[in-house]
Amino acid sequence: MQQPESRSNSQRRRDVLLVTLLVSGIVAVLLMRLDMMKWPDEQVARARRASLINTLDPNVATAEAMTIISGIGPAKAKAIVDHRDAVREVHGDGVVVFKRAEDLQAVHGIGPRTVEKLRRWFHFAASPSSDATSN
Repeated sequence: MQQPESRSNSQRRRDVLLVTLLVSGIVAVLLMRLDMMKWPDEQVARARRASLINTLDPNVATAEAMTIISGIGPAKAKAIVDHRDAVREVHGDGVVVFKRAEDLQAVHGIGPRTVEKLRRWFHFAASPSSDATSN
């Protein structure tokens, strides 16, 4: 009796190719799912920043609230709050420290270029007791 012929080289290559394609497809789907899982967080962060345009009052906003703005990290936000607190300590709590964007240049580390980048994010209220975004 004759034994069945073993698989030919071309059949083996075809099988290896099919398995490779299948594994590649699975990996691609997994990578896309991982990327999609990151996307909403980035989208939420962009939407959150966009909702803050012209709403943050540096006279009342917390350092944490200011760090949401692109270009203001924890150190710069702390410098703004520290400057605001120092001026109020000297002149009283009722003083409006930042009446316009250019007033931010009094804060160490903020110059004209930074003011131009930050201008659209800030709203300058008439009094420090305003209810601008402060959380």
